Amino acid sequence: MPVICGMGQQTKQVTNYMETIMCESNVYLKENGTEKLIMENVAAITPAGENRFVLKGLLGEQQQVSGIIEDINLMGHKIILKAV
Repeated sequence: MPVICGMGQQTKQVTNYMETIMCESNVYLKENGTEKLIMENVAAITPAGENRFVLKGLLGEQQQVSGIIEDINLMGHKIILKAV
């Protein structure tokens, strides 16, 4: 089953039609070994200083968070920031 990802959307071929699903990721903050979901459907992450990031959601919402990038899993739509 071919998978193509680009322009913010993932398209996969299913039988005889095309199904489009979003490529946004959920961002988690890991602290003391525990992951806490801090924002869903994140479309962009912008550095905002040392160990700070601005998370931008699909609908324009924004949230600033402190941490360092621990893991980015694009296929799993999961980004983990480690608390500092």
